Amino acid sequence: MQNRLFSDKQLIKLMIPLVIEQGLTILVGMCDGVMVSAVSEAAISGVSLVDMINAVILVLFAALATGGAVVTSQLLGARRMADARRSAGQLVTLTFAMGCLMMTLCLVFARQLLHLFFGSIDADVMAAGLTYLRITALSFPFIALYNAGAAIFRSLGNSKVSMQVSLWMNGINVAGNALCVFLLKMGVAGVAVPTLVSRAVAAVMILTMAARRGQELTLDASALYPIDRRFMGKILRIGIPSACENSFFQFGRLLVVSMIALFGTTQTSANAVANN
Repeated sequence: MQNRLFSDKQLIKLMIPLVIEQGLTILVGMCDGVMVSAVSEAAISGVSLVDMINAVILVLFAALATGGAVVTSQLLGARRMADARRSAGQLVTLTFAMGCLMMTLCLVFARQLLHLFFGSIDADVMAAGLTYLRITALSFPFIALYNAGAAIFRSLGNSKVSMQVSLWMNGINVAGNALCVFLLKMGVAGVAVPTLVSRAVAAVMILTMAARRGQELTLDASALYPIDRRFMGKILRIGIPSACENSFFQFGRLLVVSMIALFGTTQTSANAVANN
């Protein structure tokens, strides 16, 4: 019988937190849709259109994190602990740089992106979309760092930490949405600001945990810089194909929604409600 790296029990123990984490993400997305629908038809239309763009960008961050987790896991398996720490640090640097790049592009070209994908949408939908895109774009470096931190723990076979941090992140997001939308009457910004705050909190939490001493793999500040092309190249060689593969589906959804947006605000908001 062939030797197995993991038993069935270990695999189940690893998978259950991942399933719960993904379920939470879907549930919170549904809650966001319900809450923003209370603002206006234009608000839910603008938010749903921007979410399609955001989904493509988040796939890129997740793919880089996957590449980093694979490389770090291989080094841990080979007991090359110094290289594993270096790889983890380079993953954090790479994802942060990508997050800052995507943030800058979305802030500078927000209006052009919405025109490119969705054409001449109504002015109130455009205003809602611009508000939501510009605020959520500020969260890109934080969600990228969260993905990097989660990848570090998953490379150790510990998916429970990312699930626990995700619980906090999603809880803050839902509570913040309720506060900002229903009590403070902030409109579209009331959905976007809690997303920014919750992602920032999650990034700080998971990187703080990753930097704790006494773990098999500790995130060390000295591993973040200077840039090591050897590890960057390994991460990108795995991450780029994964990003391309997963982004095809998201681009397909984006194209479908861009066609629906041509029919008007009512049809776009109806599609958003149905998706949620």
